[in-house]
Formats: sequence, C-alpha cells, structure tokens
Amino acid sequence: ETIQRQYAEDKGIIHNNMLSYSHFCSANPDKIEVAFFQGGIPEAEQKPEAEIAIFDLSWNELERREGAVYPVVDASDDKSWLAVHKLEITPGSYWFGVRTRTEEGVRWVERGLMELNPFSTRRLELSRVVLGSLPQDDNDCYSRKDIHMLPRPSQKSKRGEIISVYLEVYNLEQNLDGSRGFTVEVDVTLVEDDAEKKIAYAGGTIRSRKLDPEKSTTSLSHRFTRAPASDTGPVAEFFTVDTSELDPANYRMIIKINDNNRTRRSSNQVPCIFELE
Repeated sequence: ETIQRQYAEDKGIIHNNMLSYSHFCSANPDKIEVAFFQGGIPEAEQKPEAEIAIFDLSWNELERREGAVYPVVDASDDKSWLAVHKLEITPGSYWFGVRTRTEEGVRWVERGLMELNPFSTRRLELSRVVLGSLPQDDNDCYSRKDIHMLPRPSQKSKRGEIISVYLEVYNLEQNLDGSRGFTVEVDVTLVEDDAEKKIAYAGGTIRSRKLDPEKSTTSLSHRFTRAPASDTGPVAEFFTVDTSELDPANYRMIIKINDNNRTRRSSNQVPCIFELE
C-alpha cells in the first residue's frame, strides 16, 4: 500500500490511458503475439524510451522488453509519439505494465489485466482489429505484413478522418485448384439513438446524442471480395473507412469474413467501437 501511494504521488509519473492492444496468431503454435499501442506522449526533440513488462497474477515478473517509438502527426497537425510494445506469450491471464520515458525523466505509464485465449488451428479465426490512420511517411511508422499504418491507441477520431482498419485472417481453406478466397462484409452502425440517455456497452458507459437525419448518415456498409496471392498461411486484410458523412457519435463496426471455399463454407466476425468527435 505504501509503495502504491508513493507511485501515485510521484510527480514524474503521468498515468496514460491512451492505450490499446491487439493480439495475433503467432508462428509458434503454443503462443500468441500481442502488440500494445501507447499514445498521447507529447513531442520532444529526442525519441522517448519505451518498455513493457508482463507479470503473472501474483505480480511475479515474467518478461521485460523494449518497445519501438514512432512520430505521429494527426489531422490537426499536432505532433506526438506512439510507442509500440510487442511480445509473444502463452495463452492465459496476465498483468502488464507499459512505460515510455522522455529525456526530461517524465514517465508515461499504464497497467492492466489481460486475458488471452488460444487460437484454433481448425476453424476460421480472426485477429483483433487495429484501428488507425494512414501514415504520411512509410519509412518511419509501424508496419505488419508489409502494411504501413499508424495505430490509434484511443477509440476517438475526428469527423472527416479516414480510419484505417487492419486484421488478419487465419485457416482459410483451399479450393480444389489450390486457390483461396474470402468475402469481407463491413457494417458500421450507430450505438445510441436517444438523446440524454446513458447506456452500458463493452464494460463502459456512453452518452447518446440525438441526430438530425437530414444532415448525417448513421450507418455505412461495405463488401469486398479477396483472392490472396498465397495459397497457405495468414492473410492480412486492410481497408479504410471515410467518416465524413457520419455525425459525431459512438459507432459499432462489425467485420464479417466469409471463407469462399466451395466445399466447406465458414464465417467468423469481430467487433470494435470508435467515437467521432
């Protein structure tokens, strides 16, 4: 208790809740790859130093690793830093702590509990979604499977921004000729619909807003057909959503993947939430 009080009162520590994480299937079948995205770190002349530590449920340290730091320029030309912490770990429940330290000695920290479930090797599986922005410079940004992006640690975006969406598809079946194909169905819908009303969703509470149907759209739908060049292995799915026609509010995005294998059709879907300001 004394240590926690001193930790909370340390003026050099800033508790940073601009943090999100996504998990992916690892090349090691016994592990899961996890990427943490920590933002809201003000611009400085020198890159901050970033690290992550993983603990068991009794707070015994299991692993500590340095992270990468990238420059970010948002739609308002405000500059900041994005820290990306990556590791591979066996499925289970863990405490984690992330820290990014500036040259002035200020530490931007966050900690929490995560639960990682194993991926199936038999059925169609999807990674967690990474929402982000399109980078201005592909040479100094986060990338995965040769796709460059600026992950968004916060669920908030400004109306009119282009939101990038990244996920991975696992265990696609082959057709008789060895080819693979799948269809992507994207539905963006308004979470709230009544003014002055609070509702609970995904562990939190959001306030709804009344929309003017003459001035905005409350939903979007997209459909894509994909034909991966490779005949085996994970497939990266990447697309963008134009928010210019959506009114400021909270939205739910459902991404459904349909395996177009002719002999055994299967599907899976993954949800995410974002807020337009």
